[in-house]
Amino acid sequence: MQPDNHFFHSAIIIRAFLLIFAKHATMKQITPTDLKEWMNSGKDFILVDLREDWERAIYNIGGIHIPMGDLMARRDELRADKDVVLYCEKGIRSVIAIQRLELDSFEHLYNLSGGMAAWRKGL
Repeated sequence: MQPDNHFFHSAIIIRAFLLIFAKHATMKQITPTDLKEWMNSGKDFILVDLREDWERAIYNIGGIHIPMGDLMARRDELRADKDVVLYCEKGIRSVIAIQRLELDSFEHLYNLSGGMAAWRKGL
């Protein structure tokens, strides 16, 4: 690879990374404490557990159970006009799920910051 081509390809990779990072930086987050307040206040929202069956069996906080691998096939169970909080074990799968749903015109999406690990630790 010629030096100019290497520089060009590196610049493209850096730009792609920055676009992804910028998107994640603007993603709505909700802390375990704030989610607990939403739950206690009776706020109207949809809660989605993206974890696998065995993870949910160990501990869960309720909501619709849609394993990550089934999300796009079952997205019609969600409403694009309502607040939707997605959670997983550490908040990584939920970030990916939100990115996918945003491409499908969902806007009112929240990631549970730190996932169930943060929930158990903080409450």
